[in-house]
Amino acid sequence: MNAIISYTGFVETSKGCCGTGMVEYGITCKGLGTCADRASYVFWDAVHPTDKMYKIVADEALNSIVTNLF
Repeated sequence: MNAIISYTGFVETSKGCCGTGMVEYGITCKGLGTCADRASYVFWDAVHPTDKMYKIVADEALNSIVTNLF
């Protein structure tokens, strides 16, 4: 887990930013509190990654495609 934190800057890797971060997802987050700094979380809710995590995944996928094509 420390490698993930040092590489990405995430602080919370095991729960989401919305509500308790353990069971809420999508519409069930409506009206619940959220974390102060979503960029430090891997997950927005219990199942969906944050925009920062989606960017990391997309960048890695594009790098892999470019590397394999050229």
